[in-house]
Amino acid sequence: MRKLVTFLLLSVAVMSAAYAGGINFKEGSWEAMLTTAKEEQKLIFIDAYASWCGPCKYMTQSVFTNTEIGDFFNENYINYKLDVESEEGAAFVQKYPVTAVPTLFVIDGDGNVRAKNEGAMQVDDLLAFGKKGLSAKAPEPINFEHGSWEEVKAKAKAEGKPIFVDAFATWCGPCQFMTKNVFTQVGGFYNDSFVSFKLDMESEAGQKFQKEVHDVSAYPTLLYFSADGKLLHKNVGALDQDEFVALGEAALDPDRQVYALYDAYKSGKTDGEHIAKLLPALHGAGEAEAASEIATKLLDETPAAEWHEEGNVMALFIAGTKPESKYYRYVLENPDQFLDAIGPNNYDAFLMTGMEEYLYEVVAAKDEKKFDYVKLILRSLKQADMEKVEASIAEIEKAMNEGN
Repeated sequence: MRKLVTFLLLSVAVMSAAYAGGINFKEGSWEAMLTTAKEEQKLIFIDAYASWCGPCKYMTQSVFTNTEIGDFFNENYINYKLDVESEEGAAFVQKYPVTAVPTLFVIDGDGNVRAKNEGAMQVDDLLAFGKKGLSAKAPEPINFEHGSWEEVKAKAKAEGKPIFVDAFATWCGPCQFMTKNVFTQVGGFYNDSFVSFKLDMESEAGQKFQKEVHDVSAYPTLLYFSADGKLLHKNVGALDQDEFVALGEAALDPDRQVYALYDAYKSGKTDGEHIAKLLPALHGAGEAEAASEIATKLLDETPAAEWHEEGNVMALFIAGTKPESKYYRYVLENPDQFLDAIGPNNYDAFLMTGMEEYLYEVVAAKDEKKFDYVKLILRSLKQADMEKVEASIAEIEKAMNEGN
């Protein structure tokens, strides 16, 4: 669940931090950059980096110092370096997700992303990226229809397009995030590809939709229908811009539509390649029961020694949601098999799956044997600060003793 963080107030004077012969990066707050961009009628180039990141250091030392790069970016952009692990960076990534460093952005004075690239670039590639950013059009919002469901279907038939439905609730924070930060940016793709419909599920029209078309139990739920109202694809939960466009692209492709994939599975298409596409699609669609059934069947038909292989890891993440399941225990007891395959971060994420609910059960029952198992799990985390782990164990033990 994403929460927008209020940006720091404009209080720091903007100063230049020049690389001789290269890009002159300005210092100051993000709000100051936006203000400067509007005043100078320029776009902002952002290097979102981390201090420990090797490719980031390479860019700083070998690419940003290039004279041709410096001449181009200094003339055309407000340039800004932002450590994503700083306080200012943490606020920035709430609105502009960064999943790898370095991530390079071109953003206009209104805060709209014009271009984005994940990963380090050579001089020629960065120059091409900068030129692309200058020519990129300002994003446009999705044009949502506000009529009835029948009117939306009629429009979709007339235009020969499928339908996208944003099923939301007015109190829902992730829904508001998507409305403000995602739907305003991706209209170019969605307006060309879909007839879009925004529907408050708690309104009278929304209640009718749930009874007659499709029930919705979590928000936001993103639904894709054919023009005649057949459900094709679905995702439960908020997404960033790139993820949302990728979801729409999948909804247009019969080979990736979740319900087409599921129908094919039920008709006998059960090969590993098909299941590898089906499981994440069902998981994203919130079809937990179907996903769990398929994942469990796959794992039970596969030797445990092969569970760490790429085609089976997603099944483990779906079937192994309970710490006492045999799938979970196998991962816990055989870390060496999985660390190379999925990495320590994903390994830890797996171990924490279902932990909150399990802890409630352990504390409520004051079950010492299960508490020993909890301690084993927490102490098996690979990326955790062990001092904090031990402090957490002490807090859990205190809660058990106090019956809290």
